[in-house]
Amino acid sequence: MKVVIKMAERMHPEKKLVFIFDNSSAHNSLAKNALSVNKMNVGPGGKAASDMRETEIPVDNPHGSRGKIQKMQFDKVLPEDHLYKKYEGQAKGIKVILEERGLIPATPPGTRASKHSNQLPGECQICKSLKRRKSKMEDVVPNPQSELIEDDDEDSEDEDRPSNCCMRCILSLQTDFQNEKSMLYKVSYFVLGLD
Repeated sequence: MKVVIKMAERMHPEKKLVFIFDNSSAHNSLAKNALSVNKMNVGPGGKAASDMRETEIPVDNPHGSRGKIQKMQFDKVLPEDHLYKKYEGQAKGIKVILEERGLIPATPPGTRASKHSNQLPGECQICKSLKRRKSKMEDVVPNPQSELIEDDDEDSEDEDRPSNCCMRCILSLQTDFQNEKSMLYKVSYFVLGLD
């Protein structure tokens, strides 16, 4: 994309360029360090992506931490008395990110809710299903000759679920995660100088 835009600008400097893209799922590909709840574990550590970029807590956060820089990984060295000392340098996970934003109450690691408590689940059945479908789509390398069939069920499931059904859903609806742009968008706007 970078090369094509630069070539087109050189070949037609007096023209206004318009690029049209089809609806391929590959065009929604995010950068490796993009904010994506689908790459995150609910709890800290594990095999989750640990190269996610830091972000600024959105200004629409109602809990006073708005505007603060938030890392998606723990520091490589944590104080000896830190609750998450054993996760040094690893991904924080959805639960810790939400706790830091004040969106859910903090609970010490290893603490389990009783069967009768109102603790929010890490991931509900609808979100698990959506995550599985999206990860399968991200793994597919599209064939330009194949026809893509749109899945309208996913959109209707997104609309039907409550915004606080689980921790994964709450984080996915945060402004900084919602506003993550695809690589195609970023490259196009960067090369054209629009962003």
